[in-house]
Amino acid sequence: MLDTDAVGLHAQHLSGLTINARVAIINTVPHALDLARRLGADEPVDSSQADPIAAVMAMTGGLGAEVVFECADAESMPETLPLPTRLVRRGGSVVIAGGFDEGETTIALEWQRIQISEIRLIPSASFAFQDIHSEKVAVLDLVTRGKLQTQPLVTHRFPLGRIKDAFATAQERRRTGAIFVGLEI
Repeated sequence: MLDTDAVGLHAQHLSGLTINARVAIINTVPHALDLARRLGADEPVDSSQADPIAAVMAMTGGLGAEVVFECADAESMPETLPLPTRLVRRGGSVVIAGGFDEGETTIALEWQRIQISEIRLIPSASFAFQDIHSEKVAVLDLVTRGKLQTQPLVTHRFPLGRIKDAFATAQERRRTGAIFVGLEI
């Protein structure tokens, strides 16, 4: 999982619940890495302090990850998307769960490596990969049974009248410690 904001942390937690897999979290925000650890990440990696490729290769015996979720926001996607294509193993998948801004976005990727290694790039718009209804029902079931923890990700709450403060808090997540900023209506 890369750039673990609320989307990445939910994906990490869900992966740990639904499949028998080791999970590495790659980020540069200390509070996000701490929360990832509390939610069960096997290998939180601060990419400003350690080489994420070396960490994932060590964790996978040099093979690379079977699946990598790219969860960066639109602004950083051109810089972050190349990394998962280097973290994933031959025949592996990169799920692009992060967002894009409207219009064209240019991202430099090592296309020869992607083609030769038969890496699958899978864009995701949440709950659209298989059947939207059954996926939502499965996730809601995990939340209702207390298996998928959502509350630890809600780090800040604001009344609707303070929506500008909520956005500022989310934008300054490194300073504020924000993961998910909720609005109370």
